[in-house]
Formats: sequence, C-alpha cells, structure tokens
Amino acid sequence: MAVAAVIVGTDESQISQTRSALSEQSTPADGIILAANLEQAQQLLTSQEIGHSAWLWILAAGMVPQPEALANLTRAAETSPSAAWLAPKLVRPGRVRELEEFGRTVNRFWQPISPVGNELDQGQHDHREDLLSASIFGSLLRTDALLAAGGFEQRGNNLTIQYRLAVAMRLAGNRLLAAPSARVAVPESAGEVQVRLADFSPLQQSQAQIQLYSGYHNPVFTLLGGLVAPLVAALAALFFLAAKRPERIGVTLAAGFWWFFNGFALLFKRPKLGVGQRSGLTALKTLYATREDRHRAAQSGIEQPAAIAEANLEAVTERVSFAHSGGYWIMLALAAVSWQFWPKDAAVSGGGLAPLGDSLAHLFSRAGASWQQLGFGVAAPSDPFNWVLFGFGLITFWAPTLSVTIFVFVIKPLAFGAAWRLLSLVSNRPWLLTTGALTYAFWPALTAAQSEGRIGTAVALVLLPLFLFTLARVLQFGASPRRSVQTWTWVGTGSLLAAAISAGAPSLTPLVALVILLLAIYRFKRIGYLIWLPVPLLVMWIPLGWYLTAGLAHPMLLFTEPGNPNPSMQYLLHQLLLGTPTSGLFAQWVSYAPAIPLL
Repeated sequence: MAVAAVIVGTDESQISQTRSALSEQSTPADGIILAANLEQAQQLLTSQEIGHSAWLWILAAGMVPQPEALANLTRAAETSPSAAWLAPKLVRPGRVRELEEFGRTVNRFWQPISPVGNELDQGQHDHREDLLSASIFGSLLRTDALLAAGGFEQRGNNLTIQYRLAVAMRLAGNRLLAAPSARVAVPESAGEVQVRLADFSPLQQSQAQIQLYSGYHNPVFTLLGGLVAPLVAALAALFFLAAKRPERIGVTLAAGFWWFFNGFALLFKRPKLGVGQRSGLTALKTLYATREDRHRAAQSGIEQPAAIAEANLEAVTERVSFAHSGGYWIMLALAAVSWQFWPKDAAVSGGGLAPLGDSLAHLFSRAGASWQQLGFGVAAPSDPFNWVLFGFGLITFWAPTLSVTIFVFVIKPLAFGAAWRLLSLVSNRPWLLTTGALTYAFWPALTAAQSEGRIGTAVALVLLPLFLFTLARVLQFGASPRRSVQTWTWVGTGSLLAAAISAGAPSLTPLVALVILLLAIYRFKRIGYLIWLPVPLLVMWIPLGWYLTAGLAHPMLLFTEPGNPNPSMQYLLHQLLLGTPTSGLFAQWVSYAPAIPLL
C-alpha cells in the first residue's frame, strides 16, 4: 500500500527531527511532503499532488514516530478493510511508555474529552478498537475516504475540524480504529501545531463544543441556546466560584458571550447531512464517553499515578535538594556570622525594637481592639503590624517577646533559605542557587534592618522571596501544582504573606499591588485565583486607611514604618557584609573574602 507522509509545520529544526525519524522506519513511506498548515495540506490534497497515494500519514513537525510505527499502522489497515483512519498512541518523547493521548470522544453535550492521558501504558487500553475521533496528527488516513468526507475543509476551529472529519468519515460507513501497537512521540509543547487535546486552550475547547453541539442538534437549540448563554454562563460562574474553581469562570463567561454573538453564524456553519446521515448520529452514541472515561479524563489533569511517578524517578532526582547542596550548613554558618545578635535574654531592645507585652492577651488587645493605649487612650484602628507581632507571640506563647529575639538572630539564615527556595524555580545548579541566596542574605537593606532593629523591614524582606514563590505556584510558573485544592493552598499562603509584607514595610504595598496587577494581566486566565490575594491585605489596611485619610487628613501616614522611630546609619561595605558596624583593619580584610564570590 502506498503511503505519503505529510509533515505539517514550518520550524526547520522540528521538520528535520521528524524527517530523521521517518528515515528510520522499518517500513518507509513512499514520499514526504511538507505543508505549512492543514489549509495548505487541503490544497495539495484537492490538487492531486498527494492524492495519488492510497494513504496519508499526517505528522506535525517535531513528532517522532517509533521505528515500527508505520509498519504497525499499515498492518492494522490491511487487517481491517473498512478502516479509513488509524490512530496511534501519542506518547512522551524519550518516555514512550507514558501516554499523552489515545483517541478522543465526547459526552452527550459534545464536550471534547480525551479519555486516555497522563498515565503509564501497561496495555490497559489495548482493547480499544472503534473510536469516535482522534488527533489527525500521527494518524494514517485513507485518501479516498478523506476526500469524500471533505478533507480538512471542515467548518470551525482546528479542534472542531478534526471531530467533524471523523464524524463525516464514520457516517459514510468507514471505521476509525485504534492502533495500540503504534507509538508516536509528540513535542513537549504545542508549538505551531496543536496535537493533543490539552494543547487547545479551555476557550477553544468550549468553542469547539458549541460548534459541535449546534452542528449535530436541532438548529432551534442553537438559537435559543445562544440567547440564554450569557445568563447560563453567569450562573455557572457563580457555581465555579462556590466550588473553588475560579479558573473556569473567565472561560465560561467568554464562551457564553461568544455563543450569544455567533448564534446566527453557527447556523450557516452546520455540516450538510442527509436524512440517513442524521439518523446515523444516533448510532455514534455508543462511542460517547462512559462514566469511566469521564472520570479518567478528570483525573488525568489532577495528579499523576504512582506508576508514572516511579517512571519519572530519574528526572525528579535530578532536582537539587536544599539539604544535599549544603543549605543547612550554610544557614548554620550565617547564624554564626550573626553571633552578635545571639539572644541573651527573653527580650531585645534598641534601635527600632522594644519588648512586646508579657502575655498573648496583651498582644491581642493591641491588635484586635479599637481603643489604643496611647497616652490617655484613643479610639482608632490598630496598626496592621500588630497582627504580625501577635503571630510572633503565638510561636513562643509562654514568652511572647522571645520569638522576636530569636527572629533577629536568624534573619540571615531565614533570608537565605527563602531566596534559595525562590531561585530553585529557575535553576537546579547548586552553586548558582547558593550564590544567589547568599547575595540576598547579605543584601544591604536586610543587613541594615537587622543592625538597626527595623523588625518590620526585616519581616518584609525575609518573606518577600516566599511571596514570589507562592505567586509562581499560583500562576503555574516552574513546577506548578496540578490540583485545584493545592492551588488554593498557595493562594491562601500568598495572601497572608502579602499582608505581612505590607504590614512590615508599608512602602512596599504599592509594589506588591503592582506585581499582582501586572501578573493578572499577563496570566488573565488565572485571575480567578489572583483576585483573592489582596483580601487579607485590604481587610488589615482599610480601617486604618479610612481613619488616617478621612479622620486625620494625613493619608501619607499609611507609609510610615512600624516600630520606634530611629535615624538610619551609614555603613561601610565590610560592615554591611558582616552585618555589624565592626571596625578595624582585620575585620575589613576578612569581610572582603566572601565579597569576591558574591560580586
């Protein structure tokens, strides 16, 4: 049987990668043809430039079929004369036992579903035969059946095109079969061509669902559904908000209004089916997603099974750990450098520091009451930093001030650990992580805050890397969480960190707000999570802000630091590096030794 391989894409390096894999096939293709996209492939198909081949093997640039892939596909086609579409297993590059996708289906509302994915291939899906649809890319298609079904010139987005082509071929009496012995590795990212269902955005999948539903149901439903779609979307958004699924809110609203404004256009884009073909749609319901398929599809986007975790053990162990890189020893050394701050008593004072109250009740009265014990007393909201101090008191509840004393001593080790954690998102090189974290630990502003007893500034600078780390988790930068519940954990942690940073260094509040705003614009689909980040911050600041603005007419007082007022000191370089105003020639020379690698 004559087979032509069609490589879709324009990236030369990816095309070369796919060409190389084709040259290693045990059963080589009879020809290789390049197409920039499916539209160009359709033009070549109708112009008979590739129509002479009995079969077409459609590959996206960057796909790497296994050496026996084409042989197994053609063998499956020869044993099933009625087959017009053979779909292989789509696997991960370099890990061919990990399934990315193996056929597609829909639920009764025509929502696209990939029932197989993100799981270890142990032959559990080899029993699959007839499929409702599959990814065009990687599949082997019979040319005459493809032309009779209209080719790639279906109406809708790229996802809709693939589903409608599969349905059209099935309604014409052809079979779409799974070929479990054939494996094709897909690129890590979507790139130019969307191969897997997961490569399509949630909005594209929702639009495809609307296009499919309106195309295969009564046209009256299309018009009526479009009219009420915004209202239904708003009600669904409230449900997702209550169910803690804010990532679905924006997509649901966008899809509802898209249906509303495209209701009439969808009527003219319906596939033209005869009476017999429309009755054949009922027979396709046997290929709809089962309850098990829907459950598996939901689980594939939540967490990996233990089998894949074991298969990825080697990749996971490549990540450097804090302990193995000597992080705890470095923290101990940083504590030794801060020997002059060793807690010699339960309380510490001087600079911007003063002992806290002698009990938790005393601290809580300063944080939670509106009557402030200043002078003869004044009715005013408390400083937001009082809540941070109350948190310190909870750590050593038997002696609330002791926790502040210990914190001043371990400021540098804590800053080092926080910065190391943040940098681990972008690098796994121990020397780079250690150098970057040490640079932050010896940051002049942090050193000055420790030396001058500016407890608010120290708290803010220690927590700042952790806040950025939680933001990265929420926005799925670096190693992102796969579970919605885990994302909410990061949202809650990030919101508390933002509140503590703002309370400790009020001048950083506009910066924190700006960062959240810019990230919300950059990752708009995650705005459902980001809108909750400033809630604790606002709850802490609104009462005091209203009091200072409307009551005292001094809004700039919002940016004053907590603690006793004291003038800033001017430090020399070696004093900043050592964290103390130590003088002397020997101290200067010793301090320059760590300065060299840091610089």
